[in-house]
Amino acid sequence: MPANTGSISLELVVDDKGQYQIKRFTQGATRDLTKFSGTIRQKVGGAVSFVLRGLTSWKTMLGGMAGMAGLGLLAKSSIEVASGFEKMRMSLDTLTQGQGAQTLDELNRWALTMPVNTEKAIQAFTMMRAMGLNPTIAQMTTLVDTMSALGGSADTLEGIARALGQMATKGKVSAEELMQLAERGVPVFDILRERFGEVETSSLDAGEAIGAIFQGLEQRFGGQSEKMQSAWAGMVESLKSYWTEFRRLVMESGPFDKLKEMLGQVVGWVTEAFQTGKLEEWAEAIGEWILKQIDAAQTAIKGLIGGWDDFKKKLEAVIEVLKTLWGWASKAVGWVADLAKGIGLVAARLSLGENLAVAPTAAPETVAPMTRGVGDAKTAWTRDRDAIFSEIQGGATYITNNFSQSMSKNDILDVTGQQARQANRG
Repeated sequence: MPANTGSISLELVVDDKGQYQIKRFTQGATRDLTKFSGTIRQKVGGAVSFVLRGLTSWKTMLGGMAGMAGLGLLAKSSIEVASGFEKMRMSLDTLTQGQGAQTLDELNRWALTMPVNTEKAIQAFTMMRAMGLNPTIAQMTTLVDTMSALGGSADTLEGIARALGQMATKGKVSAEELMQLAERGVPVFDILRERFGEVETSSLDAGEAIGAIFQGLEQRFGGQSEKMQSAWAGMVESLKSYWTEFRRLVMESGPFDKLKEMLGQVVGWVTEAFQTGKLEEWAEAIGEWILKQIDAAQTAIKGLIGGWDDFKKKLEAVIEVLKTLWGWASKAVGWVADLAKGIGLVAARLSLGENLAVAPTAAPETVAPMTRGVGDAKTAWTRDRDAIFSEIQGGATYITNNFSQSMSKNDILDVTGQQARQANRG
């Protein structure tokens, strides 16, 4: 018997009561279907295993890339911290006439005990110092107490410091700076009224007014920072500050100076290249290369546009394969329907078994519809089985093979139903 043929068998027996019973049905077809399904499972299983192996490799590679990216971000942030402190030290060195390192160290140690961003606090001090104020550590603590009491953030601290600094720069109390303080929740008008009474604020001396504001804030909000230190937000801010300090210490233990030395060498090399004209030559060479890449990309785009018809044909060929497979699947459904119809006729005839036993001469006429039903199912099976098996198996083989090739070689699937059947027969 050929490899792609099968058989349908139906064996009937008569029991003690004269009723017909089905003893065996489609044994050969069941065996062939079992063998075919095993082949399909093997091919699909191979494709799935191939995909899983590829995903595992990608997972490992992506994990390594994520680790490298994390280290890169950590290094970048550490350099930014060291650079930021370096700039603050230089600014303070200018403002304090050479006492920048000492001032920065004092401010940094103080800020680590405050529920505020260290860099923001030091920047607020630097800004006020640049505007003519000389705030003490106690006054900086009062500002942080005020910020904490008002439920603000480092931006609130910066806004209050700027308003006070502008007042000191102008040398007078203006409504503009007072409104800036009031908008951030500072009861500045109440504080000035308590200290100076009902007077025109513009007539007040800036220095006296600023001193009164610091005193009033300390009376109202003093000690709030210490309370915040035991709150969740305060503890989180402290952790952030210590993490910043850790990165600063790491970079200032040697790596930052080494990186600056290397960067200086690069700057010197680039400067020399600029002075000798080599930088201009390199720029022209790179510009020519970029133009070539643009031309190549333009040519490639034109090729893609021009090759659209060819791609469309290949896509249509693949669609035809899928349509063919779907057509045979529909035929298989029809065969199952015919087979079910035949089994229904058999059952219907068997229900008349008592009459057949009494009048056996009528058996041929009574069993004839059953025979026709089974015959219809058998005919459908014989007619379509070879084609169904060949088409599905051939299509599955080629789809699996081309899927594996596309994963390794990026080949384009180009197979028609006719090619799949020919390859399967070969």
